[in-house]
Amino acid sequence: MKQPLAWIIFIFLALTWGSSFILIKKGLEVFSPLQVATLRVVIAAAVLQPLLLGKAKKVEKGTWKYIIMIGVLGNGLPAFLFPIAQEHINSATAGVLNSLSPVFVLIFGLLFFGLSFSVKQGIGVILGFMGALLLTLARGASSAPGGEVNPFESLGYSGIVVIATMCYGLSTIIMKKYLSQMNSVLATGFALSVAAVPYVIYLITASGIPEVLQENPEAWQALGYLFILGAIGTALAVVLFYQLIKMTEAIIAASVTYAIPLVALGWGLAVGESFSYGQMLGIAITLVGVYLVNRK
Repeated sequence: MKQPLAWIIFIFLALTWGSSFILIKKGLEVFSPLQVATLRVVIAAAVLQPLLLGKAKKVEKGTWKYIIMIGVLGNGLPAFLFPIAQEHINSATAGVLNSLSPVFVLIFGLLFFGLSFSVKQGIGVILGFMGALLLTLARGASSAPGGEVNPFESLGYSGIVVIATMCYGLSTIIMKKYLSQMNSVLATGFALSVAAVPYVIYLITASGIPEVLQENPEAWQALGYLFILGAIGTALAVVLFYQLIKMTEAIIAASVTYAIPLVALGWGLAVGESFSYGQMLGIAITLVGVYLVNRK
């Protein structure tokens, strides 16, 4: 990360994605998890559509399968998994668990793409998972819509976020290995278009979103939060993230998630989410782990 532009993108992504968890929370106050995911992905895809007109012919046939993979793994599934989990865990917890993405970049890179693997990075993987486990078990008094939940029930919802980070890790490697030469806007736009297809069908046929907008007076404000999430936190941020992947290494680009928990925690505290010392220890251990994973 020797280029100043790379650091600018890195910081922008940390601030943007760190704020996305609170935007999801705001959306969940009115919409269901599936409705939040639908609005996020459809808005993000719609924002980029004008830039894709007439560009499909420029995409080589052999790259479409990788675009579809990125659309599903990097956009479609995580957009649905995060709202489900955040109905039961707070923004800070989701932000910290999201920092496991570089761990999965390393694991999948080792298992399937031939990346090297050091003892120090192995220790980092173990610490990352230990920290994530402690974070969720120590949740205790952390806020959750609908009241307290059992720590092990919380662990299950945290596991949903971990699955999302696995998707992020795999899609990051696919992007770096197979689509590095493709324009970032086109790669993002077509991947989001692929991800949006099932959500558009749901939006038209059975989403109930128009009814919510008509009946709930707070729905339009929540829609505004989700528009920011889709247009800036997804469309623009993913374009810049793919550009960062092209400028650096996959695991370095994924390490932007190290800074996300701090932003997510700040937003969580700002809106009154409680936080325990056990969770703070979990954050520390997790961040030490993912830092070691990123070391050469």
